Amino acid sequence: ELFKKYKNASDFIKPYIGGNDFLIGAKRFCLWIDDKQLKEALEIKEIKNRIEKCKIWRKNSGRDAQKYASSAHKFVYKKYRDADCLILPMTTSERRVYLPIGYQKSGTVVSNGVFTIYNPEIHIFGILSSKMHILWMKTFSGRMRNDIRYSVNLIYNTFPFPKINDSKKKIITDLVFEIIDEREKYSNLSMQDLYDPDKMPKKLINVHENLDNEIDKVYHLKGFQNDNKRIEHLLSLYHEEYLI
Repeated sequence: ELFKKYKNASDFIKPYIGGNDFLIGAKRFCLWIDDKQLKEALEIKEIKNRIEKCKIWRKNSGRDAQKYASSAHKFVYKKYRDADCLILPMTTSERRVYLPIGYQKSGTVVSNGVFTIYNPEIHIFGILSSKMHILWMKTFSGRMRNDIRYSVNLIYNTFPFPKINDSKKKIITDLVFEIIDEREKYSNLSMQDLYDPDKMPKKLINVHENLDNEIDKVYHLKGFQNDNKRIEHLLSLYHEEYLI
């Protein structure tokens, strides 16, 4: 309605995505206004009213929120960059065998409840999607009731991964594209359903397992007998890198 009423409304409104939005396929939008745009944005009555409501809310909230009442046109947490990004919800069900990971085109504002990597190399998607990575996460992450809480410092920054050459990166990248292609065959399903262990399509599981095999070979050419062996190997690498 704003786009129809005001020619410049699109200058101040961007798509917005949080972790749950990504999982259930919800579409939301937000106001994103730079200081230099504020005067022009306030000329739109509906935007001005929304900013005033935000200002009042912050003034009547806790001490931290009150600090930002004078800049009610802006987010407190500003992680937006005008670039493509890889996203991973910070909270995920411990039942999942694989982490639901995706891409967002530039121009989308990502909430502070989503782990984000801007302009990532595509093979990073494959590494984070692997069984090795989710095992590391399940072993060392915090918990929120029955969910696992992803952490940049505890999980991403500590995850041991050997250096790989361009040939191995290409193999992993090709498998990432296979996963994305397979997902598109089930566009009627949300990511939440697609990665529900009771509903996950067999062909998608197969592609993920192919990726797991390639990631396992990065660590050990013969792979691993079970998850315990995987964790033992990861802990050994972590010990060598960080504790010696």
